[in-house]
Amino acid sequence: MKEHLEPFDSQDLEDLASIAAEVFTATEIVEHFKNAGYTEFTYGGGTVSDFVLFAFQTLQMRKGPADVLKIMKTMYKPLTWNHDFESHKHTLEKVNKVLRIHGLELTGHGSYSKLPDEPAENAPQAQSDEALFDSRNFHPTIVKYARDRFCRGEYYHAVYFSCLALEKIVRENTKIKKSGKSLFAEALSLHGILKVNRQQDKGDEYEQIGIRYLCMGLASAVNKSKEDESDDKWPMTKDDAIAILTLVSYLLGKIEKSYILDSASQMSYQVRT
Repeated sequence: MKEHLEPFDSQDLEDLASIAAEVFTATEIVEHFKNAGYTEFTYGGGTVSDFVLFAFQTLQMRKGPADVLKIMKTMYKPLTWNHDFESHKHTLEKVNKVLRIHGLELTGHGSYSKLPDEPAENAPQAQSDEALFDSRNFHPTIVKYARDRFCRGEYYHAVYFSCLALEKIVRENTKIKKSGKSLFAEALSLHGILKVNRQQDKGDEYEQIGIRYLCMGLASAVNKSKEDESDDKWPMTKDDAIAILTLVSYLLGKIEKSYILDSASQMSYQVRT
């Protein structure tokens, strides 16, 4: 059965178009429309916001509000933002301020959900999730990227984005243009440039090897989804999310205390987070 959605009013469409025009160029927006299956929209000049507004109005008039949501899902899925998590989160909140008027919300992984008609019914669960999360004293990076998602019940993606944040820190400090398991394998090898200790004895080497394999295993286990897949695709329990976030928090603590060895100058400097 097809889900019934109320049409957006003209002010809502104008606001959504303005938000898109603030963060994307006309060329990028045309590409987003193509990726969503709407090849008929081409930019012919004028303001970008007017172009997006016309497209939104046309889609809603021809096919309904679901198609407006479809293009926004394409625009605001995470990898569209090239790992710029902060900008993505900020823009998503502006979009959701409009959508919540209609009982809708775009999630952090690029899909939308209907908000419950009676939010009070979910309040005890939300409060429980918040209290549980806050009680763990996670690393600040975990709090930044996982707390909101965890408290919304998006357990898998709370973990997923925390792992991406760990990868980003390692990639930006090492300048290694890889991701996931291969990034950690190279950066944290005994001959790599990311050192968790001074490697003065076998104990230090074993610790380096252990952290390397923990990071590689984490990347293999978690980063298996596509950015636009829902939590239903990769279900994760609250307890499992807490356990994995605890591991990611530990690894973030180890990495931020590590240092980069510059082989050319034989100088080292601490990791920047």
